[in-house]
Amino acid sequence: MTSFERIVRPFIARDVTPPQRVLDSQTAADAENLVLQFGKVAAVKTLSGSFASSMSSYMEANNREKRREVTVKRIENPSDPSQFVDVEVIDKLKTRGVNGQENNYEYRNG
Repeated sequence: MTSFERIVRPFIARDVTPPQRVLDSQTAADAENLVLQFGKVAAVKTLSGSFASSMSSYMEANNREKRREVTVKRIENPSDPSQFVDVEVIDKLKTRGVNGQENNYEYRNG
């Protein structure tokens, strides 16, 4: 699975690949065998080449929440202030990663 597909479809598991072609139910007509021959008798051509590949994968960060600071905001119905919802909004969040690294996040909730 390519990196672009991980961005577009993050919900698909890595071992699942999209179909490469549409299979037609009609059978193709039989074709004669094809014989390929390189060079002439007693003359040999050598094919050489190299191949290099690299792959990177997405690893999910397993962070554990250590502390958070929240603010309660009230959202009211503009036409009827007696209808409202109180929502907790995160202002600061502190997490600890798998390797012990600590991350501090600060959100600007204007």
